[in-house]
Amino acid sequence: MAQGQGAWACRRGAEGGEGALTVSTDTLTSGAAAILATAEPARKVALSRELAARWRAGMVIGDAIAMPRPARPERPRLCPPRDMPRRRNFGAPAGRIALLHALAHIELNAIDLAWDILARFA
Repeated sequence: MAQGQGAWACRRGAEGGEGALTVSTDTLTSGAAAILATAEPARKVALSRELAARWRAGMVIGDAIAMPRPARPERPRLCPPRDMPRRRNFGAPAGRIALLHALAHIELNAIDLAWDILARFA
């Protein structure tokens, strides 16, 4: 069953959607802002790899840019952790799925945090 379905489905919508890459990516900070404006995780990874290669090739750092909040996909819906069911049995398939799902959220936040630091404080 997909997230957002079933008895524990969150009814709140996600904040944001696929952000248009309207920020120039001529500098590291503008590229970081463009990544933060991108909602899809796979696209964030692809842009991260591209920007890292350009940085290694001598890209200019640029001026700091403060982004208000990273973009998120419209689906699945984001739910506060307190609204999600507790799964303590990581030996069961549902528990392992929940653990992998939590790790995916942690990694997405780590990507956004790294690019936010670069955009704000470079």
